[in-house]
Amino acid sequence: MVAKNLKIESVKLDALKQYPGNARRGNVDALKDSLSVNGQFKPLVVQKSSNHILAGNNTYKAAKALKWAEILVTFVDVDDDEARRINLAD
Repeated sequence: MVAKNLKIESVKLDALKQYPGNARRGNVDALKDSLSVNGQFKPLVVQKSSNHILAGNNTYKAAKALKWAEILVTFVDVDDDEARRINLAD
């Protein structure tokens, strides 16, 4: 199923929360290098009701380490079960 009404928005990093129990472990240093060289080329996916990052937790960590004030996100209006499935799939 294709999600509808998605748009990319710029939001303050401090408004976002890492997903509790995020299953993914990434190389934050490599992501910092990529963000420094390439910028952000895909948005984080964020649960609208909670501001939890469902996809892109490690990109968020890298952006924070680089002291970015804002980041691009796409908000999705999903319940907690759907949010967990999205996080696990990412």
